[in-house]
Amino acid sequence: MKAEAVRNELLDSLYHILDLEAFSTLDDFLQGETLLLRELALRREPVCPSDLSDQVHLSRPRITAALAALRRKGLVRTEPSQEDRRRVEVTITPAGMALIGEKLERLNAYFDRLVLGLGAEKTYELIRLIDQCVGIMEDPA
Repeated sequence: MKAEAVRNELLDSLYHILDLEAFSTLDDFLQGETLLLRELALRREPVCPSDLSDQVHLSRPRITAALAALRRKGLVRTEPSQEDRRRVEVTITPAGMALIGEKLERLNAYFDRLVLGLGAEKTYELIRLIDQCVGIMEDPA
């Protein structure tokens, strides 16, 4: 089979898998509001927006917009820093913790189903192949 045909089959397969709800749920955890909620939930302590920006690799304007939306929804709160009144600190609210918990539960259920369906051996083989793909795709050659 020609390399072009194999590439096209691979792309079709990837389009198909990325179209699944499980992967749109995963994508939600990799960007925007859910990414920030997850990071805040993991920290469980106040954090400055600039530190959050550095941690999740999003621009400061994007962090500011996402935090404003989360604040309007009651999922985070901001307060002046106790050490430096010019700085703001962000914390996740109980409503934010509940929401991120529900989202994480749904994500885990999708991938628990995948692991159960594949079994441990094939899951580890998939992990190995994904890691190999990442290495190949990151190579600037």
